Amino acid sequence: MLKRCAIVQRAPIEVQAGLIRQHQLWYRIYSMRYCLKKLLQIWSWVLPGCIFLLVPHVFAATHNNHNNDPACTIVINEFSSAGQRYLQDEDGDWSDWIELYNCTAEDINLNGWFLSDRELDLRQWQFPDIHIPAKGFLTVYASKKDRHQAPLHTNFSIAASGEELFLSDPAAKLVDHVPAMTLQKGEVAGRYPDGGADFFILSAPSPDTNNLTPAINAIIAPPLFSLESGFYKKPFDLKLSHFDENITIYYTLDGSEPDPDNLNGTSYRYKNNYQQLAAIATDKSKVSSTFLFNEYITYKYQQPIRIKDRTLEPDRVSQISTTYHELPQYIPPAKIIPDDTLKNKFKIVLNRGIDTFNSLRNKASRKWHKIKTGGVKEFEQKEYIKPIVYDGIKKYSNKGTPVRAIAVLEQNGRRVTSPIATNSYFIGDQNQFSLPIIALTIPEKHLFDYVEGSLVAGIDYDTWLSELIDEQPIMRDRPANYKRVGKDQKMSGAITFINNDKTVTLDADYKVHGGATRRLPNK
Repeated sequence: MLKRCAIVQRAPIEVQAGLIRQHQLWYRIYSMRYCLKKLLQIWSWVLPGCIFLLVPHVFAATHNNHNNDPACTIVINEFSSAGQRYLQDEDGDWSDWIELYNCTAEDINLNGWFLSDRELDLRQWQFPDIHIPAKGFLTVYASKKDRHQAPLHTNFSIAASGEELFLSDPAAKLVDHVPAMTLQKGEVAGRYPDGGADFFILSAPSPDTNNLTPAINAIIAPPLFSLESGFYKKPFDLKLSHFDENITIYYTLDGSEPDPDNLNGTSYRYKNNYQQLAAIATDKSKVSSTFLFNEYITYKYQQPIRIKDRTLEPDRVSQISTTYHELPQYIPPAKIIPDDTLKNKFKIVLNRGIDTFNSLRNKASRKWHKIKTGGVKEFEQKEYIKPIVYDGIKKYSNKGTPVRAIAVLEQNGRRVTSPIATNSYFIGDQNQFSLPIIALTIPEKHLFDYVEGSLVAGIDYDTWLSELIDEQPIMRDRPANYKRVGKDQKMSGAITFINNDKTVTLDADYKVHGGATRRLPNK
């Protein structure tokens, strides 16, 4: 089930004072993602699926690093999420913290306002009756301690790997949004100047006072694509670019997230054949250790990427089992376009007979199982005799090419990475399809890996089977990876809508949804 969406926005950047400074336009458009996400919630549902001091400081108007933008009211001005050792709370803990800044010339009462790290739950933590002075600061500990008397503590913490932050008014109307940023140990991210549009990794923490000189960028724009997502009649060369010549671009063609440390590729393992329950309840089922492997890899962009027709490439993703069957019969074979020969016509007749034999043999096997054990054998169509292969051209499933790219800036011994930009390309004629195309891009490992995969029986099924001795529960009670629940099962990716010449690509989070239907081949 689709859980969230966000428009991917890009805009120019410029060099200023030795730093790559992004235009306010880009950051503000990027921050508007939340509004678009909320708008798209209806769409996605249809698609199935701390106060440092008791009184914050007020600074004199002579300070020149404040933002005088009249549109600015209260913003998330600075935050720490990565093992800081600068500010202890009243319990002596080094908790995460969030600093707010009042851009206006008047005190503002925050009673009823909200802080959150969940875009679908803007009311996650509510402020008590407390004021933030004009041009003043207010620091709140993000410690999960949930305290509403000074010093304040939220009921959530901030992931150092990157987590969005949201500030909302008493009506839960979004006032400020900070995109996810990855911080290293001891680092803080903040706006410069105070209340400004741009976020930087600051030279030192400054809770409840003016933000200090920025050290490096906290956010950089993603790469640009020479062509938008969609259908193209002929193969072409795709170019990736960036406004900053100091940027290095990395990309993938398999749906995985670009990773500069994965240039040699990484494998994940999966199973296509799972052992079944022992014929006698007192026997212990044996679990096979036979695995198959697929690889995902990142490339450093050095030349245009050739986008070609992949119809004649053997299928890969569709060949992975998504159930606990021993011999999954639903995996689609390659389609053979038979040559119009007498030999093929004879093979067609023979295959009809083979199909009839296999059907009768499976029916007899189920009846014999019932006579022998008294139980009902799970429906399964085995191929006792393999069909004869026709002479002709093999045609595989329609496939597109997902291109995911990031911009990476190595600066002062630190790596800053942009958000992932994703486009999907198809070679062919879209008119062969009667409906618009929806292309989902998710890393394969998140879907099919034996341990982590959310669409497979995986390790959860094998663990249950290996420990089972004296009972044989009905099918829907069998544990499997795809029956896992909880926010840890969320998978991040992208979704592309293609309707003739109109396309839009959005960030998206996915989760497996449903009850008994989770055990079906199509989730």
